[in-house]
Amino acid sequence: MMNSDFDEFDKAINELACCYLRKIEGDELAAYFKQLARYPIELVVKATAQAPERYPTFFPNVGQLFEICDSLAAQERYTLDAVTLLRATAECEHEDRFEPEPAGGLYAGFEVCVRCGRAKPVVNQAAPPIQLEYFRMAVNPQGRSEE
Repeated sequence: MMNSDFDEFDKAINELACCYLRKIEGDELAAYFKQLARYPIELVVKATAQAPERYPTFFPNVGQLFEICDSLAAQERYTLDAVTLLRATAECEHEDRFEPEPAGGLYAGFEVCVRCGRAKPVVNQAAPPIQLEYFRMAVNPQGRSEE
């Protein structure tokens, strides 16, 4: 979702909340939006429509809404075109979290945005020299780097 989808999200999540005699607003609404921002608004709206069937006695938490969104995406084989993905990434106010990789590889880990999923690699300078050389050659195809 993008920030411009907030009003549509507010409407969908509160239609769901109404089924449980609740109203979601303020910090709680912002938290749900932030956590579900990795999904397109169309998918989130469909998930909120299905939630009462899966959770008839209580309002679903974010993890349960993730499960519904993932299930719907798998069923629909949901794909986005590159322009939509790039636009969502460009509009995101990134909040990166470091996710480490197993030791000994080319990457120490990735800085992953919790909102849009954009990942930036962090090169492990202690990686085997041959891996670093191939990486440098891929980044600089004009020739070998000099050290």
